[in-house]
Amino acid sequence: MTCFYCVISGPCMTLNLDGGGGGGTGHRCNWMFLQRLDHLAQKEKNIQDAHKRTKDAKTVSQALTEKVSEMQAVTPYRTSKRGEPPICPKPTTFSSSTEPQPKRSIIHALVRANENGDRPDAAEQTIPSYNGFHASLNKEQSKSKAYFHMSYNQLPNKSVVNDIMEKLSHIIITKHMPIAFLVGDHPVYVLVTLLKAENPDKYRDIVPFLGPFHTQCVMMSAIYKRYKGSELEDVLVAAGVIAERSVDSALKGKHYKRGLRCLRLMYEALVSQLAKERLIPNLTEGTRENLDILRNTSLSQEARAAAHSALEDDADLQDLITKLFSHVDVSDMADYWRDFLSMTDSLMQNVHAVHICNWE
Repeated sequence: MTCFYCVISGPCMTLNLDGGGGGGTGHRCNWMFLQRLDHLAQKEKNIQDAHKRTKDAKTVSQALTEKVSEMQAVTPYRTSKRGEPPICPKPTTFSSSTEPQPKRSIIHALVRANENGDRPDAAEQTIPSYNGFHASLNKEQSKSKAYFHMSYNQLPNKSVVNDIMEKLSHIIITKHMPIAFLVGDHPVYVLVTLLKAENPDKYRDIVPFLGPFHTQCVMMSAIYKRYKGSELEDVLVAAGVIAERSVDSALKGKHYKRGLRCLRLMYEALVSQLAKERLIPNLTEGTRENLDILRNTSLSQEARAAAHSALEDDADLQDLITKLFSHVDVSDMADYWRDFLSMTDSLMQNVHAVHICNWE
């Protein structure tokens, strides 16, 4: 099935070409079309074809740029019939939907500690953070390629989003595509759903989609709201993980990388203590050997990836992890922080899927 992904980003601050600063700034709405690589033209058979394709691409890009300048005029959108997005039924949830993620997180925590479960000082730590660790185990994936880009010199308001949806609807018809995804942040997602409700027939083949990055920011904000006041911020500041003035914004999802790092380190701190006391003494010899392979960053990617795959399929390790959480003391406080682990696992599973390009 051939389909396109139309991505809207904005607002973003850009400098106008008037040589000024401060007052010479404005808001823009940027958007682009993405097409999956397996639906693009076949790869070049030789280097000459590659050079010819590059030359043709530059020519096409210049022509598209000139075309874009003619398309920036936006017709104001007037609501003729106000509609409301239909209430979607509650999606079916599965208790085991994040089951693989706790195991991956605990494996990473075990690798970052030594064979006795003691964590080295930060200056002596040789194993990267969760994302870097898994990036070193997986080969780089081919991602979608932008082939058309356009910029509006105004915010992504209702008129701008409607103009984009009209162009996307025209492309769907002319290219005989079944559907097209329209990706954006939460405000754009709301506008798309409103426009679909007001024009159900016209935009029936456009599927609104909240981008993974913005989904993760919303998930971080949800964790922040639940654990605000739990002294999580104080622990992170006292440990020197983040500055006092930045911790609040980071945990809200306003500083994505720092917020993700804070949640991951807190997760590791909670899990590592449990693993040292109840998990590491019961590990089998084969599990210990695979952990040692993962700690040795000088080994090949294939060897370390094979060791990690063996740990993921290790039934004995899975049984130990299940018992690890089932034997935790039963109390309101224990349940409260167990929920923190579950919520962080949900977030990290989404991050993991995006990084390795695998949503299975």
